Amino acid sequence: INLFNSLTNISEIQIHDRESLSYSMPLQIKRKEQSLQRPCIKSFKNAGIEVFACVGRDLERVKSFAENNGVQYYSNDYDRVLTSNAYDFVYIATPNNKHYEYARKAILAKKNVILEKPMCSNLKQATEIIKLALDNGVFLFENNKVPYNRAYTYLKEDLKKIEPVRMVDLNFSKYSSKYDDFKAGKPQNTFSLETSGGALMDINVYNISFVLGLFGMPKKCAYYCNKSDGIDISGTAILQYDGFISSNIACKDGNSMNYVNIVGENGYICYNGHSSVFDSYDLNLNGQESEHKDFHNDDKFYDTFTSYREMYENKDYAKCEEYLKLSLMVMKVLDDLRKSAGIVYTDDNN
Repeated sequence: INLFNSLTNISEIQIHDRESLSYSMPLQIKRKEQSLQRPCIKSFKNAGIEVFACVGRDLERVKSFAENNGVQYYSNDYDRVLTSNAYDFVYIATPNNKHYEYARKAILAKKNVILEKPMCSNLKQATEIIKLALDNGVFLFENNKVPYNRAYTYLKEDLKKIEPVRMVDLNFSKYSSKYDDFKAGKPQNTFSLETSGGALMDINVYNISFVLGLFGMPKKCAYYCNKSDGIDISGTAILQYDGFISSNIACKDGNSMNYVNIVGENGYICYNGHSSVFDSYDLNLNGQESEHKDFHNDDKFYDTFTSYREMYENKDYAKCEEYLKLSLMVMKVLDDLRKSAGIVYTDDNN
């Protein structure tokens, strides 16, 4: 599979070969923190996916990235790249408020799409993008590692051993590298209503996905958060189910021990780490010794990217749609949580 990735806004320059600066095709890049970019490209290669081309707003930065990561083609003209048939997927890792726009263009160009989590700014956008993908016969994947992790698959079976479930607690807290600048008054996409940012959408989305993938839609939900300039910088999302409550904590303004803890009448399951990298857990049944289940892989994206490749190669649209159902549930709950906390994004009014 050849894959190319869109970073951010477009300007008008052709696609370049990094050697000759002549004719062109597409290529891949990830617009998150710099430290995540190279490992992400390595993970694609480990999963048998060729990183083919990258597109970004700043041509010099894109060129530098291509040179540093052995990617041959680069551009800052997204529309022109979409006219090429030399690749199979577009990987979109722009700020959240750009997901809908860039995914829509790619799908209308008949490109398969990998879209960074959260899928869009709100449920309405996500619903339209998914419908558009289905109508155009292309694959659409939300790049959320949670449902693809092997440990998560085995957890679903072990969960039956501790039922009935009585309490579910998750914590994903990490002091953001952007928070100090935000406090100093410097605008940051991570903490912006315009870009659909905040702790809920950035990291608590992993917790929400984790819980909904196991238990489905809650009966009720509410979000209690700390805000600054209208955006949530930390908070707790409470999901109420029949028989139990799920508490989901996420902080971008402080560090904490991260964990997943599921308590049932017949035992409990725990994991020391945050939900996005769920690669092991301890099964503790009443009256029995603890059993450790380890599915660790040094490449934290391997299960996810391999799943994308297999679904694409096998033309397994039905399996893809099952994952999209989870994406829609997550977007619905995120909308409801934001509404309960009075968080309104610019995209909500567009």
